[in-house]
Amino acid sequence: CFEPLGMEDRTILDVEITANSYWDENHAPYLARLNNQPDPPLVGCWAAALDVNGNVPAPGTVWITVQLVVKRTVTAVVTQGRPGGFFQWVTSYQVMYSDDGTSFTTAKDKNGADKVKCVSLYVLEIKYLINILLF
Repeated sequence: CFEPLGMEDRTILDVEITANSYWDENHAPYLARLNNQPDPPLVGCWAAALDVNGNVPAPGTVWITVQLVVKRTVTAVVTQGRPGGFFQWVTSYQVMYSDDGTSFTTAKDKNGADKVKCVSLYVLEIKYLINILLF
C-alpha cells in the first residue's frame, strides 16, 4: 500500500509534528508539510534555530518528529526545500522510529546499512513516531 500518511492533507495534526528546535513561530515544526506554501508571516516551512553561539547547528543535533496515531508501514520519506524561490533545504538526514517515543531505532536499507541521505526507505513497521535526525 502506497498512500500518503497525511503530512500534505493535514490528516497528521499540527500538534503531532514537533522538533527540538525552530527559528521562530513563523518557522514552527507544523509548517514542515509537503507542498506547504507561505502565508505571511508564516514562511511555509520548518527551520531549526541557530545554536547558542549563533552558528548553524552541528550535524545530528536537530530533529523533527511526526507522531503517527496508529501503526503504519512507511515505504518512503519525501522532503522539499523552503518554498518561494529560497535556496534552503536539508541535504542529509537519518530516519529513526520508535514505539514508545523514548527509544529510537535507525531505519536500515535493504542491505542493513543505516539510511542516511534518504530518498526512499526500505519498508518499515512504524508505531507512533518517526524521528528525522538532520545531518
